[in-house]
Amino acid sequence: MNKFLHSLGLIVLFVGLVPPVAGALFIPVAFLLEAPVALDPVGNLAWIAPLIGHALVLIVAYIIGFLPALALGLAYIVADAVLPPTWPRWLIAATIGGGLAYWAGGILSVWTDNEIDANIQHVLVGSCAVASGLTAIVARTFGIKVARAHRQELTKL
Repeated sequence: MNKFLHSLGLIVLFVGLVPPVAGALFIPVAFLLEAPVALDPVGNLAWIAPLIGHALVLIVAYIIGFLPALALGLAYIVADAVLPPTWPRWLIAATIGGGLAYWAGGILSVWTDNEIDANIQHVLVGSCAVASGLTAIVARTFGIKVARAHRQELTKL
């Protein structure tokens, strides 16, 4: 039972930290890169954030980023169980997080029927990759990792 609590702790950590950290990184950089002429829905967040407050916009980051962060936590657990212990976990988490952010940006552009600006897409992917890598560093710092017995069970699949 203890081995599954470590996995649940990783998922909770990724779901709890990645959306606000990515939102906190995304909003100021998107604000600097987005031109006020052609605003898309994601770019509007960057302009609205200073007006209504940074913390309120992070609620939107949780709404948009909850499912990708959940998928990131699950993918990170599998990667942590399968890959050799010498591989850098922060780089693995950043790669998975950036890929999921790219996917989420594509889904968001389909939902809103607007094409997301390439600069905003790059900022979204970069901020999610950095947030994912930082979350993996926090997980390793506090010793939250896939238990050895659980690792053996996952590798049998």
